[in-house]
Amino acid sequence: MKSCLFAIALIVALVFSGCSKQKINNTQEEILFDQPVPVRFGTGRWTLFIGFQGVVGEPIVVYMKLFAKNERTTEKIKKPEDMNKLTGLSIRNSDEAISFLRLFTSHTSYVMFDEPRAIEQHPDAVRVVQQDNGFVVTRELLMASSEEPHGYPVLEFQEKVTFDGKYELLSKKSVTFVPFEKYPFPIIL
Repeated sequence: MKSCLFAIALIVALVFSGCSKQKINNTQEEILFDQPVPVRFGTGRWTLFIGFQGVVGEPIVVYMKLFAKNERTTEKIKKPEDMNKLTGLSIRNSDEAISFLRLFTSHTSYVMFDEPRAIEQHPDAVRVVQQDNGFVVTRELLMASSEEPHGYPVLEFQEKVTFDGKYELLSKKSVTFVPFEKYPFPIIL
């Protein structure tokens, strides 16, 4: 009986040891398992981390979200435009601009965001043009929402990332569909 109680206490302690109460968008919310996210662009005084908001025991991947925090506040990042609220970011070159965008569309992180809910289709076919105030990136994204009976739509996104980390979607257009049976792994909606 003692060993059973000890095991339960240990599990509860481990689950809640990563728990912290953060002020997110001016509300008090609980974030579990805040894990720092390494990025290849300057974040200034902001730290990006993956948090979990949800019911313990439910699939964590459904509730994983990206957060940014500094010494005063914590912001939930639901889509690329939310990064526009963060001051002090720096994008110095095309590799950093691509890294910034892939934060939202990699196979391992796209599930954390409400938009664009997509995965980069051809990473080696990304086109980047430097402009006076940043970079325009053109790439194909495989959308997570299916369209019966065609499959998963592939859209060409043209996006702008400024030197100070501001994001803007310039355009998107339909390219093709990937049939359901050709997609190599399940898409989590």
